[in-house]
Amino acid sequence: MCTVARIFLLCNLAIRSVPVLSLNGGRSMIETSNGWKAIEVVTEGDQLSDSWRLRNLMDGMGAYLVDGGKTLRILVNHEREGTDATISEININKAKLKEKIRSGVLNQIGDVEFVESISRAFSKWTRDGDWLDTEVMDWRTESNFCRFCSSQSYEANTFGSNRGFVDRVYITGEECSGGRLFVLHAATREMYQLSGVTGGWKNGAGRGGIPFDSFENAALVDTGDSTHIALLLSADGGSKTMKLYIGKKGFDADGNFVGNASFLARNGLLYGEWHYLGTVSGSSRAQSGAFVTDKSKALHANKFEDIDTNPLNPKQVVLAESYTGVFILEFTLVIDDEKGLKREESKFTIQQVTDFDIRSYQYPDNVDWTRDNLIFVNRDTGDGGIFYMSPNGNGKTTVGRTVPNAESTGILDLSQYLSYPPSSVMITTNQGSPSSMTVLLNPTLKDVIDMEQEEDTATETQISVSSAGTIDCPATTNGKIQVIQAEDSQYFVDAKVITTADGYCGDAYIGFGEVSDVSGIVFEVDTTSSGRHLLSFRYSNASPSPLPGALMVNGDEQDVGFAFVSTGESWSEWGTESKMVELSGGRNYMELWWTSYGTRPNLDWMSVQFLAGLGDGSTNQDCINASNSDYLVVVEAEDTFFSSASVVAKESDYCGIGYLDFAEDSASASLFLRIESPSFASYKVSVRYANGGPLPRPGSCLIDGKKIKDSFSFRSTGSWSIWNGESVKIQLIEGSHMLEIFWDGNSKRPNIDQISITLKRTFRPRQSLIVDP
Repeated sequence: MCTVARIFLLCNLAIRSVPVLSLNGGRSMIETSNGWKAIEVVTEGDQLSDSWRLRNLMDGMGAYLVDGGKTLRILVNHEREGTDATISEININKAKLKEKIRSGVLNQIGDVEFVESISRAFSKWTRDGDWLDTEVMDWRTESNFCRFCSSQSYEANTFGSNRGFVDRVYITGEECSGGRLFVLHAATREMYQLSGVTGGWKNGAGRGGIPFDSFENAALVDTGDSTHIALLLSADGGSKTMKLYIGKKGFDADGNFVGNASFLARNGLLYGEWHYLGTVSGSSRAQSGAFVTDKSKALHANKFEDIDTNPLNPKQVVLAESYTGVFILEFTLVIDDEKGLKREESKFTIQQVTDFDIRSYQYPDNVDWTRDNLIFVNRDTGDGGIFYMSPNGNGKTTVGRTVPNAESTGILDLSQYLSYPPSSVMITTNQGSPSSMTVLLNPTLKDVIDMEQEEDTATETQISVSSAGTIDCPATTNGKIQVIQAEDSQYFVDAKVITTADGYCGDAYIGFGEVSDVSGIVFEVDTTSSGRHLLSFRYSNASPSPLPGALMVNGDEQDVGFAFVSTGESWSEWGTESKMVELSGGRNYMELWWTSYGTRPNLDWMSVQFLAGLGDGSTNQDCINASNSDYLVVVEAEDTFFSSASVVAKESDYCGIGYLDFAEDSASASLFLRIESPSFASYKVSVRYANGGPLPRPGSCLIDGKKIKDSFSFRSTGSWSIWNGESVKIQLIEGSHMLEIFWDGNSKRPNIDQISITLKRTFRPRQSLIVDP
């Protein structure tokens, strides 16, 4: 048995009460502080149809966008027993919720109904993983579950291409003796029992399968590869231990390779092993430990609570332990494809960041680690206090408390789903009388909404834009652009001609398989001129993450392929990506390849356009030389891959051979850049741009498809021939990453000339945290 060392820490917080807003007549259960505001979402007993009444004791939540991004879906657990132990689904009109948020932030209280439906979250569930023992139920015949507590929702390709889960999932467990772990397939609304179903790794050093226990939550940890997953399991009661599950993707419960044939198998949930986190040693606040299979050597605590993965470094997890404080764990995992976790080379560290001694922060329960590197904590106390802090424990700030006195439970950042900066919009639940769900609005949100209003009301001088890019369904040739329908390609691998989705051009489009290791397509095109050409692909990607493909031109693999970022929630939503390539006069061959199993985009057509009349900015003294060793990356904007933009050389003083001029009538626009980070470090991303309009033309910065806190303002430079620089800071773990600068909606965009990236700070492996043996 281990206990956590405590260090007394004083922090004086000014708490100021503000009025709450209310949706459906009932007073919000959250009394906010420090400028935060609250909007009630739903309350126990709410019923928008005859089929489902919202239960009480709401707890953990998950969220994702559906219906092409128009609907925000919230899943919420009910910590009940018997027929009322279940998971509810709340569908919210995203536009109306943003309208309600805007009116709330600006103190313009309006009657906006944004909740569209309330129902049970799953349509059926199974005990055996293969639907051989299927139970299909309505709410009148609910099977007995037991106290669904905290939960997590994860997007497909959670940590990058094929890393983490393959599908969008919701994972939760029962917090009772002998409780079961469950996973819900978001696309099908089918729920699977995992405990006692997952098969054991035959040659593994750990214990087989996924165990039964009194589960608080499960947190996905990045393994650093695309063939395994790691789940940290927190037991509140029961064994009172922490366990790490290692799953092998593509294998059934008997250890047979089945690829993507099964939902559980392709997500690494049908074949694996688990280990205890062992006792730790080291300093009183920063300690390390190994993985063990002997329970007597395991790390124990009286009340392990919620856990959540660091979105900026997914090898770290925040942990709440009710009687000692908040901790950060960091994992070093070495996994052998035949024998599982190599325990002699793997380890974890644990570091304490809050103390039990300070009353305002006692009894931490639910936690959420946001993308701006803040940790939100809900307390399991009579007043249900909510606060946030930095990962080192500094900057503790109270958000609010539950009134009348009751426990606050689930906490989740909704900002990314609403296109707001991280931590702008949080959602929380409580188990008061009545139990309810509440949206919390950060006071910093007012600046964002004020800027949106300025953009909505401003009138700018319209700039004539030369649009050399492709349109949705161009003619086969129009004198400038050659277009080849994907279905007319003479050679493709693990692909077929299909017409299932809507909105394609020509007779059909190409869809690729997901089970084989290799898929690809080859296009032939004859050009009349040698030199730079704009290569574009029209495609669809309904998954939330990029589906990058390697590009080969005339047999030579290019340094950067195509990202094929998400085009929406539906395979009928199409987009284009473009890249400048060197082609010779005559016959040329363009190839796209995917070399690991998983989801691929659908392809509609490829176009090629000769880029004439480009310049030479190599003598411009304001430009950064690509060979400058002070920079990790220096790249001309025209050498990235991009969407809804043209390579032009109209204005003066640009770098390279031109710059990107983005179309203003497109639904969105992006440029993409692949970054190789040699270690866990922070970087400065600088962009050289021009904005001849009077107002800013802000763009979001995304890393691996996830929006970071900082964004680019791209303020006016006074002229389209005057170039300025603007920077944001990012953090990257070791490995390959995709940087994206993105403009949403029919917004005005700047011209982009050059991107540079410099190293700011390298982080040493964290000596992390807990517990005196």
